[in-house]
Amino acid sequence: MKKKLTEPLLLIDTPEVRADVLYATGFSAPDDVVILLDGARTWLVVSPMEFQRARKETRGVRVVSSRELILCKE
Repeated sequence: MKKKLTEPLLLIDTPEVRADVLYATGFSAPDDVVILLDGARTWLVVSPMEFQRARKETRGVRVVSSRELILCKE
């Protein structure tokens, strides 16, 4: 039985190298991606060049281009 994720998890790695990243999103790429899992939802942050392909190849994952991210300075 699969253990349910209870705390948010952030993964930063290359799907072609790290099986966890590929498994979490179903997306394979040679470049690093960022994945945020919070139990019910999964976000995948990819480069603008990979954005359209990631949207086509993933299911149940919110794909975000790195250009959409807003960095906060404190």
